[in-house]
Amino acid sequence: MTIDKTFCLIHETGAELYPYTIKNRLTGNVAFRVAAPGNRDAHGLAEEITDIAVVKDKVYRHGYSVRAKTADGLRHGSYRIHGGRIVGALPPVEQ
Repeated sequence: MTIDKTFCLIHETGAELYPYTIKNRLTGNVAFRVAAPGNRDAHGLAEEITDIAVVKDKVYRHGYSVRAKTADGLRHGSYRIHGGRIVGALPPVEQ
């Protein structure tokens, strides 16, 4: 699992959460996982994307959630901008 620091989501605690790649156990593919609004990665409804620019576009512009974690790996999960405990992003989301 590799963290990418192109962008991060800011947790209400101030923790910075970075997208990371995950290896698919069935296919062996290594990719970022994003899920459309209303879908959940935990239910197998995530898309696997290898291009971080596409991931950022889906998260910033289309409301997708992304698997993200802190650099130390202590906090991790699927997060979306302005969803639950996420209060922002770096770089900021342009309105």
